[in-house]
Amino acid sequence: MSNASKRLLIKITRESLPQASARYPFIYLERGRMEIDDSSVKWIDSECNVVRLPIASINTVLLGPGTTITHEAIKVMAAANCTAAWVGEDSLLFYAVGVTPTANTRNLRSQMRIASKKKPLWKRRGVCLPCAFRKKNLKGKTLKK
Repeated sequence: MSNASKRLLIKITRESLPQASARYPFIYLERGRMEIDDSSVKWIDSECNVVRLPIASINTVLLGPGTTITHEAIKVMAAANCTAAWVGEDSLLFYAVGVTPTANTRNLRSQMRIASKKKPLWKRRGVCLPCAFRKKNLKGKTLKK
């Protein structure tokens, strides 16, 4: 008897997902395929059961062994700010993660720090402008120039 046949497989439903505030924290999937159908993400398990996933309300999808995911599904997940992580069986090993570009707010925090200082507006802009015009000589130029 194979290891997969000994395991207890539970059908994925919305009620079986743990929920934290407005989004589900994670969902673990293995032995199946994630793809796009009619602009929604669907999961097809090894027994050909189809489950439509609410990707916009899931923080992370943990992809276990035997999973296949299409490029279009990854693009939809990234647009919905849903992280994909490739893990081992029962999430015991961690292999890789695909982090969405909007997950990092470093630039926003930097701009907020500059904007919250008590300097005059034209001096605050002087901090950001040299970054935008690195190859230009800004010495002696005013903000209007």
